[in-house]
Amino acid sequence: MNKSQNPNPIKVGGAIHHLSDRSSKKPKTMFEFSIQPSQIPEVLEQLRKKGGDASWVVFMFYTPRNSIETDDDCPNLQFSVHKGKVGLDWVLLGPRNIADKVLINEYITSKGYKVKEKEINEVPFLRVKKGDMATLGLGIVEDFYKMPNDADVGLLISGFSLSLGGQHLN
Repeated sequence: MNKSQNPNPIKVGGAIHHLSDRSSKKPKTMFEFSIQPSQIPEVLEQLRKKGGDASWVVFMFYTPRNSIETDDDCPNLQFSVHKGKVGLDWVLLGPRNIADKVLINEYITSKGYKVKEKEINEVPFLRVKKGDMATLGLGIVEDFYKMPNDADVGLLISGFSLSLGGQHLN
């Protein structure tokens, strides 16, 4: 299928990540897919429909927005299923996520969402569990971090299979 037939193609390519599973303490190898911010709503809808508790997606991207606290320019935006509901998790592990904690909290609350600080498996994070997660996610990527709608965004998925542009990812 060529690009003119599919307005939102998945670019097959990416990177291998070796992550630590904090609950089992075992390493996990994952493949990073590439999508565009315009596909975030579709990814979150499939997470809602197909994912169970502890299923998640992480969007990773390089932002042109500078930080005075760190030279890390790659925030990570996570959404997960908890008690059957998709919510946003601002995980406070990476330097950029930590540096932007206050500003992200202010941005999210300025849009009318409620943020709670949580910790699971010794990992602190901000959680938003009510409201339109797709609109909030797009706002963070495009408005807050100034990413164009057609930019490349890395995607990690866990706990479900994702289908985009006729391709199955898991």
